[in-house]
Amino acid sequence: MKSYDIELALINLPKKELQEISKVLPAGYLVEDRSNKGWGIVIRLDSENELESLNDQVKAFITGVLPIKKWMELSSPVLRVACFNDKLTCTINLEDFELFVSLKIKLEISIYPVT
Repeated sequence: MKSYDIELALINLPKKELQEISKVLPAGYLVEDRSNKGWGIVIRLDSENELESLNDQVKAFITGVLPIKKWMELSSPVLRVACFNDKLTCTINLEDFELFVSLKIKLEISIYPVT
């Protein structure tokens, strides 16, 4: 069962940038325009990775999106993490993420109980 969902939203970025962003991201990343919902251009993985800890998954995700750093600087980036089990341990060590500070990436964490 998938336990975490991680995505990066680039809010206030022109829609025309979507194609260019898609070209520079590594394989496995999907880019969607969700601007009509107010969520901006959203980047996520199209499949699960094999990493167990949420911290390792976030590190791997952020490393993968580094090629779009210039677009992150032009937007209001938000990293959204959804945890789909209220009994999971959700730890993210922000001191490991200098990129968060340098690019002023906001972090949203949501926990959804599984019934």
